[in-house]
This record gives sequence, structure tokens and C-alpha cells, in this order.
Amino acid sequence: MDLFTILLLVICGVMSYLYIIEKNKNIEHKSFNDKIDKENEQLELKNSILKKEIQDKEDMLNQADSVARQAFSAYCDVLENNYQEKEQEYAESAALLAQSYENKQAEILAEIDLCKKDLDKIRATQAAAIQARIREQEIQKNITFYTLELSDIDKREIHILQSIETELRDPRPIRMAIWNAYYLKKANELYSRVVGNTDTCGVYKITNIQNNMCYIGQARSVKERWREHMKCGLGIDTPANNQLYKDMKTLGLSNFTFELLEQCPVAQLNEKEAFYINTYDSKNYGYNSTSGNKTF
Repeated sequence: MDLFTILLLVICGVMSYLYIIEKNKNIEHKSFNDKIDKENEQLELKNSILKKEIQDKEDMLNQADSVARQAFSAYCDVLENNYQEKEQEYAESAALLAQSYENKQAEILAEIDLCKKDLDKIRATQAAAIQARIREQEIQKNITFYTLELSDIDKREIHILQSIETELRDPRPIRMAIWNAYYLKKANELYSRVVGNTDTCGVYKITNIQNNMCYIGQARSVKERWREHMKCGLGIDTPANNQLYKDMKTLGLSNFTFELLEQCPVAQLNEKEAFYINTYDSKNYGYNSTSGNKTF
């Protein structure tokens, strides 16, 4: 074999070897590309999955954010409503407190005014009581000023008329005649001297000058009430078991003084009467059978 042939064979062998190597390289390169493509596909799949997961997370976040915003807005609305309710409650409480304060202030002012009125009444009663004590001394000095003074002739004629009462079936007409003829004018004069010409509402005292026992009474019309006492003391329509009228009939009306203790409104009659009954102790030593509180 010649050199050329050998050389050709060597070249062919080398070429074949290079071809085989290149082919193998191509095969390996293709295999590597296929592997790369598969890995790229896997990466793309993973990327797609990841993108979907990211999108899902973003959607969840967006949904959660929307829910949170709605919840926050609702919470703010609740807070606003609560604030308005509390503000309304505060306004109502403040108004109620202000009204309560005004009511309490008015109540206290009314109580103060009532206390002032009570104090004025007490002062007036004390002043009247002092005047009554002073008048006691005046009565002793000028007793005829407060009594029904009859002349000796009047007394004798009255005695004659009263002496025939036992002969009469009904003594009332003759007692009324005695009242009209001898006492009515004297009663009016006594009232004018002691009280005045104007009819008066108030508390009065009738005193037995023989033993100083007294009767405390009240009347809307003192003048009319004194007349009633005098007529009962003569035996005209006299209630049974009344010691004052028994003593008046026995001793005579001239032995009793009549005085006005205090002039007062009708609403104060019970209170004033009870005060003077207690002051003169006329229930225990006097003609009053109760502690008062009876309006005529």
C-alpha cells in the first residue's frame, strides 16, 4: 500500500472520527437542548403556577383589603352613631340636670319663702301674745270696757223676767225677749269698743272674772260668734253639758270679759286657736274641751 493510500485512509479515519465526534456532539447538544427545553417548560409551568398563586394571593389581599375597608367603614359608622348617641344622651342629661337644678332651686326658694311666712306668723303670734298679756293688765284696770255693763234697773227687770221662766212651758220666747231688749244693743256696743265697727276673722278669749277661767275660740265672724255665746249664756239654744254656758247663766253675762286675741286669715284659725289654748292652758284650766282645730 502506498503512502497516498495510507494518508487517504488516515484522513478518512480522522474525518470519520471527527464526524462521529461532531455527531455525538450534536446528539449531546440536542439532548442538552431538549433538557433545557424541558427545564424551561417546567420553569414556565412553575412560573405560571407561581404567577397564578401570586395572582390568587393578590386577589385574596385585594378581597381582604376590601373587606377590611368595609369593616373599617362600618366600624367608623358604628363609632359615629355611638358618638352621636352619647352626645344626645349627654345633651339630654345636661338638660335634665339643668331642669332638676331649676326645680330644686325653685323648691328651695319655695321652702325659704314658706319658712319666712312661718317666721312672720310666729313673730306676729308672739307680738299678739305679748299684747294679750298687756291687755290682761288693762282689763283689770278697766274691766267694764270688756264686759256687758247693765244698769241696776236692767238687772232688776231681767231678774223679774227670769223668775217666771219656771212657770212657762217654753222659756225660749222670754229669753229671746230679754236678749233683744237688754243685751243685743249692749253686745253691739261691746264689740265696737273692743274690736271696732268692722267685722273681724280671728281668735278670741272669754274670761270668767270670778275665777279667771277662760275659753279660747275662733270665728270667721267674731261679732256673730260672740252674739251666739251670749245667747247661749242666756239659755237660748244652749248645747247640753257646756260648762261655759252654765256658768254664764248662773253668774250672769256681766261677769265675763270678751277680748280679741288676734286677727288672722281663715287659713290660720286652727293654728292660732291651738297656740292660745296652749298659752292659757284653757283645756286643763278653762272651758275648752279640746286643744282646738275646730273651725266655726
